Amino acid sequence: MWSLFNQLWQQSATIFAPPCLLCGAMDASFDNYCAACYADLPHRHPATQPSCQICAVQLGHERATPIICGDCLQHPPAYDKVWVALHYLPPITGLMHAFKDQGQQACGRLLSNCLLRYLQHLDNPPQALIPMPLHPVKQRQRGFNQALVIAQHLGQAMRIPVLHKHCIKTLNTPSQQGQKKHQRIHNLSRAFNVLRPLTDFQHIAIVDDVMTTGSTANALANTLRQAASTDIRISVWCVARTLPPHSQLHLADYE
Repeated sequence: MWSLFNQLWQQSATIFAPPCLLCGAMDASFDNYCAACYADLPHRHPATQPSCQICAVQLGHERATPIICGDCLQHPPAYDKVWVALHYLPPITGLMHAFKDQGQQACGRLLSNCLLRYLQHLDNPPQALIPMPLHPVKQRQRGFNQALVIAQHLGQAMRIPVLHKHCIKTLNTPSQQGQKKHQRIHNLSRAFNVLRPLTDFQHIAIVDDVMTTGSTANALANTLRQAASTDIRISVWCVARTLPPHSQLHLADYE
């Protein structure tokens, strides 16, 4: 009976699955991309493109041993480790813009599934996910919280609860785009507030769309850590991370 059901489901998926958002091919899955376009995305490859073991910033040259970047050594962040699936390069930049600014949920589904595939072999998964909060004003303007959409997708697939009411953003900080790290840190001081205790968790993951300097994730992680009654492990899950200034990675590998 189940075998027949699976066959019917696969046939219906072939018939009703939407075309690939990137090339229009009709052999796309419900993830909204075809196999060829997925392979062409700017995936992060830790073996050949080493990154910091804590903040995941790209370090450029191949290294035989794991290393930690200078910023994390000098100023250890409040989170323990960042997991990022993609470089913030085209076509990810366009997909993210369409998702966040134009409300195209199919793009959000594609991006969420890229992160899900990156995390599918993760050891020691967290006990709960906390989507990066948006200030109520900004959320009304956008109509939704993109981090919550991603977190709900991951939570459902990985069977991890999403704590979307545990934390709020209390300050409507200005846009962080184009600002230097110290400006971001200043803007985000006391920006978040934890409404419910985290006493039942030893490991949680903050979910966000794009990481630039890591200041926003660090501010939220610091607030969560202060609210926890015991030591807690905090991971950060992001779809994409921007490349550091003057990086040549996009010129070398993604032309």
